[in-house]
Amino acid sequence: MLPFLKYKEGARLGYSKTPKRNLESESSDPNPKKRSYEDKRERKFMPHWTEGRPWLTFDTEKKKMFCTWCVQNKVSDCKFVSGTENLKLFAVKQHEASKYHKHFAPKYIATSTVSGQISDAHKCLEMLQKADYDRLVIKFRTAHAVAKHHKSFRDYSFICRLDAAKGLDVGSQYRNDKAGASFVKCIANVTRNDVVQKLTEAKFFSFTCDGSTDFTGEEQENFYVRVCTNGIIEDIFFHIGSPESTCAKDIHDYISGVFQSLGLDEVFQHKLVGFCADGASNMQGRKSGLAALLKESRPYLIVTHCLAHRLELGFKDAIKVHSQKLYDRATTLLIGLYYLYRKSPTQKKSLKRCFQSLEQTQILPTRVGGTRWLPHTQRAINALVKGYKAFKMQLDSSSHKNAKAEGYARMLQDGHIIAYLLMLKELIGHLMRLSLFLQKRNLTLADAYIRLSATENLLEMLSNMEMKTVSEVVSKEEYQRERLTFKGSKPDGKATDIISAIQKSLKDRFPLDDVLKSIGIASFNNWPQPGFESDTIGEYGNDSIQLLMKHFHDILQRSCDEPSEIINEWLLLKTLVYEKFSDKLTKLSLQWMEVHSQLSQHIYGLANVFLLLDLVQTMPPTSVNNECLFSAMKLTKGRRRRRMKTSTLNDLMMINVQSSDIEEFNPDPAIKNWMKTASGRRRRLGYHRTRPIQAHDKTGQCMTSESTSTDSVEIVDVTGAVTNTDTVEVAKAAGTDSTAVEVEGAANIYARNSQNFRCRSVGKILLSQIQIQKMKRIMVMKVMK
Repeated sequence: MLPFLKYKEGARLGYSKTPKRNLESESSDPNPKKRSYEDKRERKFMPHWTEGRPWLTFDTEKKKMFCTWCVQNKVSDCKFVSGTENLKLFAVKQHEASKYHKHFAPKYIATSTVSGQISDAHKCLEMLQKADYDRLVIKFRTAHAVAKHHKSFRDYSFICRLDAAKGLDVGSQYRNDKAGASFVKCIANVTRNDVVQKLTEAKFFSFTCDGSTDFTGEEQENFYVRVCTNGIIEDIFFHIGSPESTCAKDIHDYISGVFQSLGLDEVFQHKLVGFCADGASNMQGRKSGLAALLKESRPYLIVTHCLAHRLELGFKDAIKVHSQKLYDRATTLLIGLYYLYRKSPTQKKSLKRCFQSLEQTQILPTRVGGTRWLPHTQRAINALVKGYKAFKMQLDSSSHKNAKAEGYARMLQDGHIIAYLLMLKELIGHLMRLSLFLQKRNLTLADAYIRLSATENLLEMLSNMEMKTVSEVVSKEEYQRERLTFKGSKPDGKATDIISAIQKSLKDRFPLDDVLKSIGIASFNNWPQPGFESDTIGEYGNDSIQLLMKHFHDILQRSCDEPSEIINEWLLLKTLVYEKFSDKLTKLSLQWMEVHSQLSQHIYGLANVFLLLDLVQTMPPTSVNNECLFSAMKLTKGRRRRRMKTSTLNDLMMINVQSSDIEEFNPDPAIKNWMKTASGRRRRLGYHRTRPIQAHDKTGQCMTSESTSTDSVEIVDVTGAVTNTDTVEVAKAAGTDSTAVEVEGAANIYARNSQNFRCRSVGKILLSQIQIQKMKRIMVMKVMK
């Protein structure tokens, strides 16, 4: 008998007399000192317990530990499911060794951490998924650039091939024009969702509308919306499409249907406060126009005739009254010179030689007219004035061969036409600058009328002034040392008559009612300067606020918390503005968004008056954005893409106008949108449909193996049923060491992405085609058992 062995009465082989430790009843400890210590001790959860245990969580409010794996599988009679207050490491280890926890652990082993380290199989899976995602990022960026710059979907395939030739990893999937179109649609959906969200969050909105025909002659109506939030104005492209007809009722039904299809029916009914369009009868008709239909249910709606269009119409009205014949002759000369040199290479080369002989920079005549009529006219007159001598020389040399050139040379020698063009150059210059100002984005109606009033005052000053260039031409009867002829009475050097006609037409075209005058309080340029008397500052805008509150009473009741407090908040707002922003008021550099950021609504209680001011700034002064969109539409839908659907055109315009630039574009939201199909299923990155093996029968004809197709279906269906034990058996049967193929999750990787076994970038998973076929057959056989 060994000397170190002792015999104890009642001892049995394999059993210990000392009972196992009971975790739930630590109070049974026979040591009284230890029991007293445990009663006084306050146990805490140690964060380092979670290292290597992704299943362990701790609720700080309930002060209980949970096992997420057991909770998800609804294990009964488990303290870690309902939560245990036994905050001991021994309790955690005992649960980790329990049979239920061990039973469900393999289910999470490929996507969790073991002993504080991520398994190699999990690293492989993440690397494969990231590689697939990076390929999608490149393709979505390519699709966005194609749509942003009016390129064809076929260019998408070409650019993918170019990227592959450069060495970029773009993969072999989703590289044709169909895939590019689907990517563009997802990008447009995400961009449109952002627009919908802005409209939903805004308190008010207005929209502008205009129509034109595309290359195929189909009528297209496009719509822009304007919102103002916290003093920040945004003009947003909303939609382009083809209504049933161009009558007002069909356009109204069409735009109502668009809002309803986007879930914005309530927004369209209760938040619309302004509408702007050109002067077409189907838009501005008083009885049955679109504006009249909108005002039937919204009597407070502010309808604006585009100020830029009105300016051009006002100028044309003045020309018709004052000098229609002379203007037509001048316009005929400008248009004739443009087409003469545009369509005749011979005349253009001859003109170039004339500029070279005069040692001047070559200037070609430009076209009169276009979407911006006044700036185009100004540019055409400037081109003629700068190159007058070269034009005259070339036309004189070509007059004996070309009858048109002879006629244009005589017109260039007519003193009345030259004097009239020089006078128009001075007048149209001021109107052109006004037109360009009205075409600015995010311009308010108040600022537009301020600039219009300043231009009218400038014209009043010019009416009594003599134009020196015109007087010199009339007195010397020559221009740029070229002799001019005057038939009949000579014009004077003043433009009093034509300026008076322009002033009268502008007053007729730009009437001001009380509501439009009240909207002027939204511009700080109308506010009294800080040096004015206190009575003037105290009374400024009070009547306008009262009038606006009365006009927008219905919509303010729905949007404001306390509409009756607007007048009191307005008085407080004026006091704070003059106290905090007096320097910027003097410099006329103060903006409303700065006032919103400095004067917090919650601290000063100005929420209601700020809402009214946002409403006033929501009114659009022009529909210039709609005109510019048609120019972009013609670049997108042309001769080569004339069969483009309207929905595709709408998506392309949404991306072209609203999405970020190619350097700032973030493809992640669009990829997330694309990952979910229309049926609600989620796409699998890098998935390749398994092709059936083709064999030859005895006759030599090619036939498809049904068993291979069935095996492929079975493998897809049994995803998630493969365990670690299966993986070891699969690896052994394939002739591969189980240590080479990471056991912890290799089966899950195969079940999710079977083609990734062929990926050479994975270091530890290098299986041949024969081994993959063996693994497929063994996995299917195990599932069928």
